[in-house]
Amino acid sequence: MTEKQWLAGTSGEGLAEYWGERFTERKAHLLMLACCRRHRAHLKNATMIAALDAIAAHYADPVAADAPFESETLRRLYPRVNAVAGRRVNAPGRGIAFGVLAAVEPASVASDLQETLRYLVYSCLHDIVSGLPDMDAEHTAQAVLVREVLGNPFNKKLKIKPAWRTDTVLALARQVHIDDEFSAMPILADALQDAGCDSDPILNHCRDTAQVHVRGCWVLDMLLGKK
Repeated sequence: MTEKQWLAGTSGEGLAEYWGERFTERKAHLLMLACCRRHRAHLKNATMIAALDAIAAHYADPVAADAPFESETLRRLYPRVNAVAGRRVNAPGRGIAFGVLAAVEPASVASDLQETLRYLVYSCLHDIVSGLPDMDAEHTAQAVLVREVLGNPFNKKLKIKPAWRTDTVLALARQVHIDDEFSAMPILADALQDAGCDSDPILNHCRDTAQVHVRGCWVLDMLLGKK
């Protein structure tokens, strides 16, 4: 894949497959969370909501080191989500439910089943798309989310300079992450610029009003030292 193909790609599955084994638990689960949460109208079941909330809670702290994707809550919810998904017979709810099942799979279960993060991400995105009437639109929306979480892997020179991590910048980045609400991204761009940031990819990403932002945003993660 070339940089041009990455930036213009309209298949989330294809971009995720290219990223492959480079997925971290954090990036994989936040991407799957974002793809599932696009379909809140089909996620009114209390178990499904609790499962996605558990993923969000697992990565809610912008300062603490990320723990392995494993907890009593996740282990309790996973078989319940499996049961709910198994009872779904109609699309698109069935595909979305199985997307949630992939997203909430604890690390111990993935290890027992020998399922990689690459496989789980592909399964999640594919299951969601499979039941939707406009598959092309969903592929495109997922591609936007993949780039939001992973950034541009071809721009290897892009780094956050220590001087840009001012108290104001870090406070804004942490608050956006904690709130999971992104209206302050243009303000973050101003703070970065005030700190001397001259990176067009970073500033433009924060200021683009058409950009879909989710927890796991590559700019926020770089600022917060997350991977």
